[in-house]
Amino acid sequence: MATPWVILGRFLRVDLGPGDEQAEEDEAGAEHAAAMDADARERELDDYVAAAEEEAKAEGVMDVDAPAEHAAAVDADARARELTEHVAAAQEVKAEGFMAVDAPVEHAAAAPPAEPDFILRVALPPRVTVLAAGLGAQPDPRSPDKVPYLVAAGPLCLLLHFDSDHLVLARDFHPAAEGHTTASAALVPERPPHDMPVVRNIEDVVFGSNDRGDYTIAELQVRRPRATLFCLRSGGDQWSVKEMPYPLPSEDREWIPHGSVSTNDTLWWFDLSWGILSYCASLEDPELIFHHLPRARSRAKVTKGIHKERCITASRDKLRYLDIVTEGSESIVSMWSWSPRVHGGWRWEKNYSMRLRDLWDDDSYRRTGLPRDVPVPAIVCPSDNNLVYFALDGRLFGVIVPAHRVVHQPDGVLDILGPPTPSAREVVAWGLQPSLAQALGRNAFADFHTNQLDVNILEIWAYGVESAFEDIREILTEKGDDRYFVAFDTEFAVPDRIEKSQGEPSIPDGHYRQLCTYVNRGNLVQVGLGFADEQFNLIGGKIFQFNIHFDTDWRAPGHKGVEVMHKAGLKLHEHRARGIPAVQFMELLSESGILWNDSLDWITFNGYTDFGFLIRHLRGQNLPLSCEQFLTEFKAIFPSSYDCKVFSTYGQCLNNPIPGGLKGVAEKLQVERGKEHQAASDALLALRCYQKLTTMRPDFAANIRSLLYGICVCVYLYGVPRNF
Repeated sequence: MATPWVILGRFLRVDLGPGDEQAEEDEAGAEHAAAMDADARERELDDYVAAAEEEAKAEGVMDVDAPAEHAAAVDADARARELTEHVAAAQEVKAEGFMAVDAPVEHAAAAPPAEPDFILRVALPPRVTVLAAGLGAQPDPRSPDKVPYLVAAGPLCLLLHFDSDHLVLARDFHPAAEGHTTASAALVPERPPHDMPVVRNIEDVVFGSNDRGDYTIAELQVRRPRATLFCLRSGGDQWSVKEMPYPLPSEDREWIPHGSVSTNDTLWWFDLSWGILSYCASLEDPELIFHHLPRARSRAKVTKGIHKERCITASRDKLRYLDIVTEGSESIVSMWSWSPRVHGGWRWEKNYSMRLRDLWDDDSYRRTGLPRDVPVPAIVCPSDNNLVYFALDGRLFGVIVPAHRVVHQPDGVLDILGPPTPSAREVVAWGLQPSLAQALGRNAFADFHTNQLDVNILEIWAYGVESAFEDIREILTEKGDDRYFVAFDTEFAVPDRIEKSQGEPSIPDGHYRQLCTYVNRGNLVQVGLGFADEQFNLIGGKIFQFNIHFDTDWRAPGHKGVEVMHKAGLKLHEHRARGIPAVQFMELLSESGILWNDSLDWITFNGYTDFGFLIRHLRGQNLPLSCEQFLTEFKAIFPSSYDCKVFSTYGQCLNNPIPGGLKGVAEKLQVERGKEHQAASDALLALRCYQKLTTMRPDFAANIRSLLYGICVCVYLYGVPRNF
């Protein structure tokens, strides 16, 4: 299961210590100070852009027409100030090497404080966790920074900015009394010359770290005709300086930084109106490379407030671009991923799009009580890029975007410093280290895990099918050599004048004739696919429900099968308007790596019809005339499968066969079900029934591998008698 994570506020609270007469006043005014600080920083950026404009004029390039807002941007000249005293004792850090071994760092306070340097109390999304800084965290306790800023969050440490010229690491997190967590402060070494600020611009600073505590801090300055990279790696106490060729296209504009992110060993800096710069540190001779934003997303000029409509972040260790585009009365949320091409190189691949009115019309959004207004994108879940948190009217709420459904309701007005409606500038995702989550108590995160990894049925239509299969390919890639279960079910429309329930044939040939009737003349309407590890944890907490193109006019009026699907909640009018063409679905399925894969165990209930539809579409023609030929093709395409109907009938799990269909078996096993006669819900129910059956008879599954109820089992019963 994914690591628990929280949303951190970027503006810290400040504790000036017991006995300070100004403490209460400063605490009361902290939010105002943060807002003023944000305004001041934006004014400073206006000056920064104006200076760039003057510089551009002097060099003969076009003016930058509009300043970009960014709360953390700070010009060197505006923020430079000398250190008041050299901080004492160096404190060594134990860790093993992200790009080198860990660096000695200086303790931020002149003497060990009585109170912890940092303290926080974990709040689960959509609430925001706010870090509080004590005097021990201040580089100069005599002149404390009242609004420190969180630059970036790594697995074991946080990078913070104090005053105009100090970077501080918060690390060594430990649980404390009353559910709090404490951390210690370590001052990042100065960058020579000593009168130079540590950072020219906070949003030029990227922080890469791993789960061993190793880190890299890098600041990129892009000024014609060169780019300069300042870098501090764990293992050294000196900043390195690297001059590189100017990386930007020859367009007449200046680079305006809006933030940075790291994925694996690549550092990324982005200008939200123009493009992205990458630097792959693991290469022998890395270079700065410029990448445009997704097609039609780059703008000719810097746009004020652009961070309120788009963001760039990392999720599942991939770079993600998300934006909200409004044209007329229609607003659409879209996400792209920076993905490798099949034949080499990289490209932007679209994951999904959602019309905001589809979200506004959903009951889950109506329950929030929020207006039908365009929200601000704030956070993308680090372990599930489908889960996005938006801010509106001072509240955060989580949405499974492809399903246009709110899954984490807003929990009142946010109690954080800074603007009331935060963007990615004011909040950041932080994955809690496993030891900390465990020390705080698994019970504290039990509901959180359930909420975050609660089963989300992703409704996939034609416009989102390619991104859904990208997710599936990622799931299969990330599983490595592990075995996964595939929960599988279909919904289909039987031909006219054929009842779906004709009674169970008594011999294998009868079952196969019934199968051919359903499949050769029927229509696939819905396919449910979910993936689970060997402990039956659903990967990503989600299951895909592919809605296939189907027109009710293909059936006679009053067709009973169509009526059943209507009652089950299938939106058949949507299947006609935006369903996935069956041919396209099968092409993507066959290219995904799911089929002909002997490391996957397919779980179905009475699944020969489900498999039959896929085989017919793969063949491009009717099923084979003989059952034996069908079974040969079935076992080649699906090398390992388990039919719960076989298990429940012959496994003697309750000392007797468990009769009936999926609903009856689930009731006998006391397994909860979702919506009946919907493919994703039934696929998940089959998986949970199989899980329950294997706990009752763990040795029985090996006997029924690749046996399909009615066809294979009847062959055994009537051909070669066998005791199960």
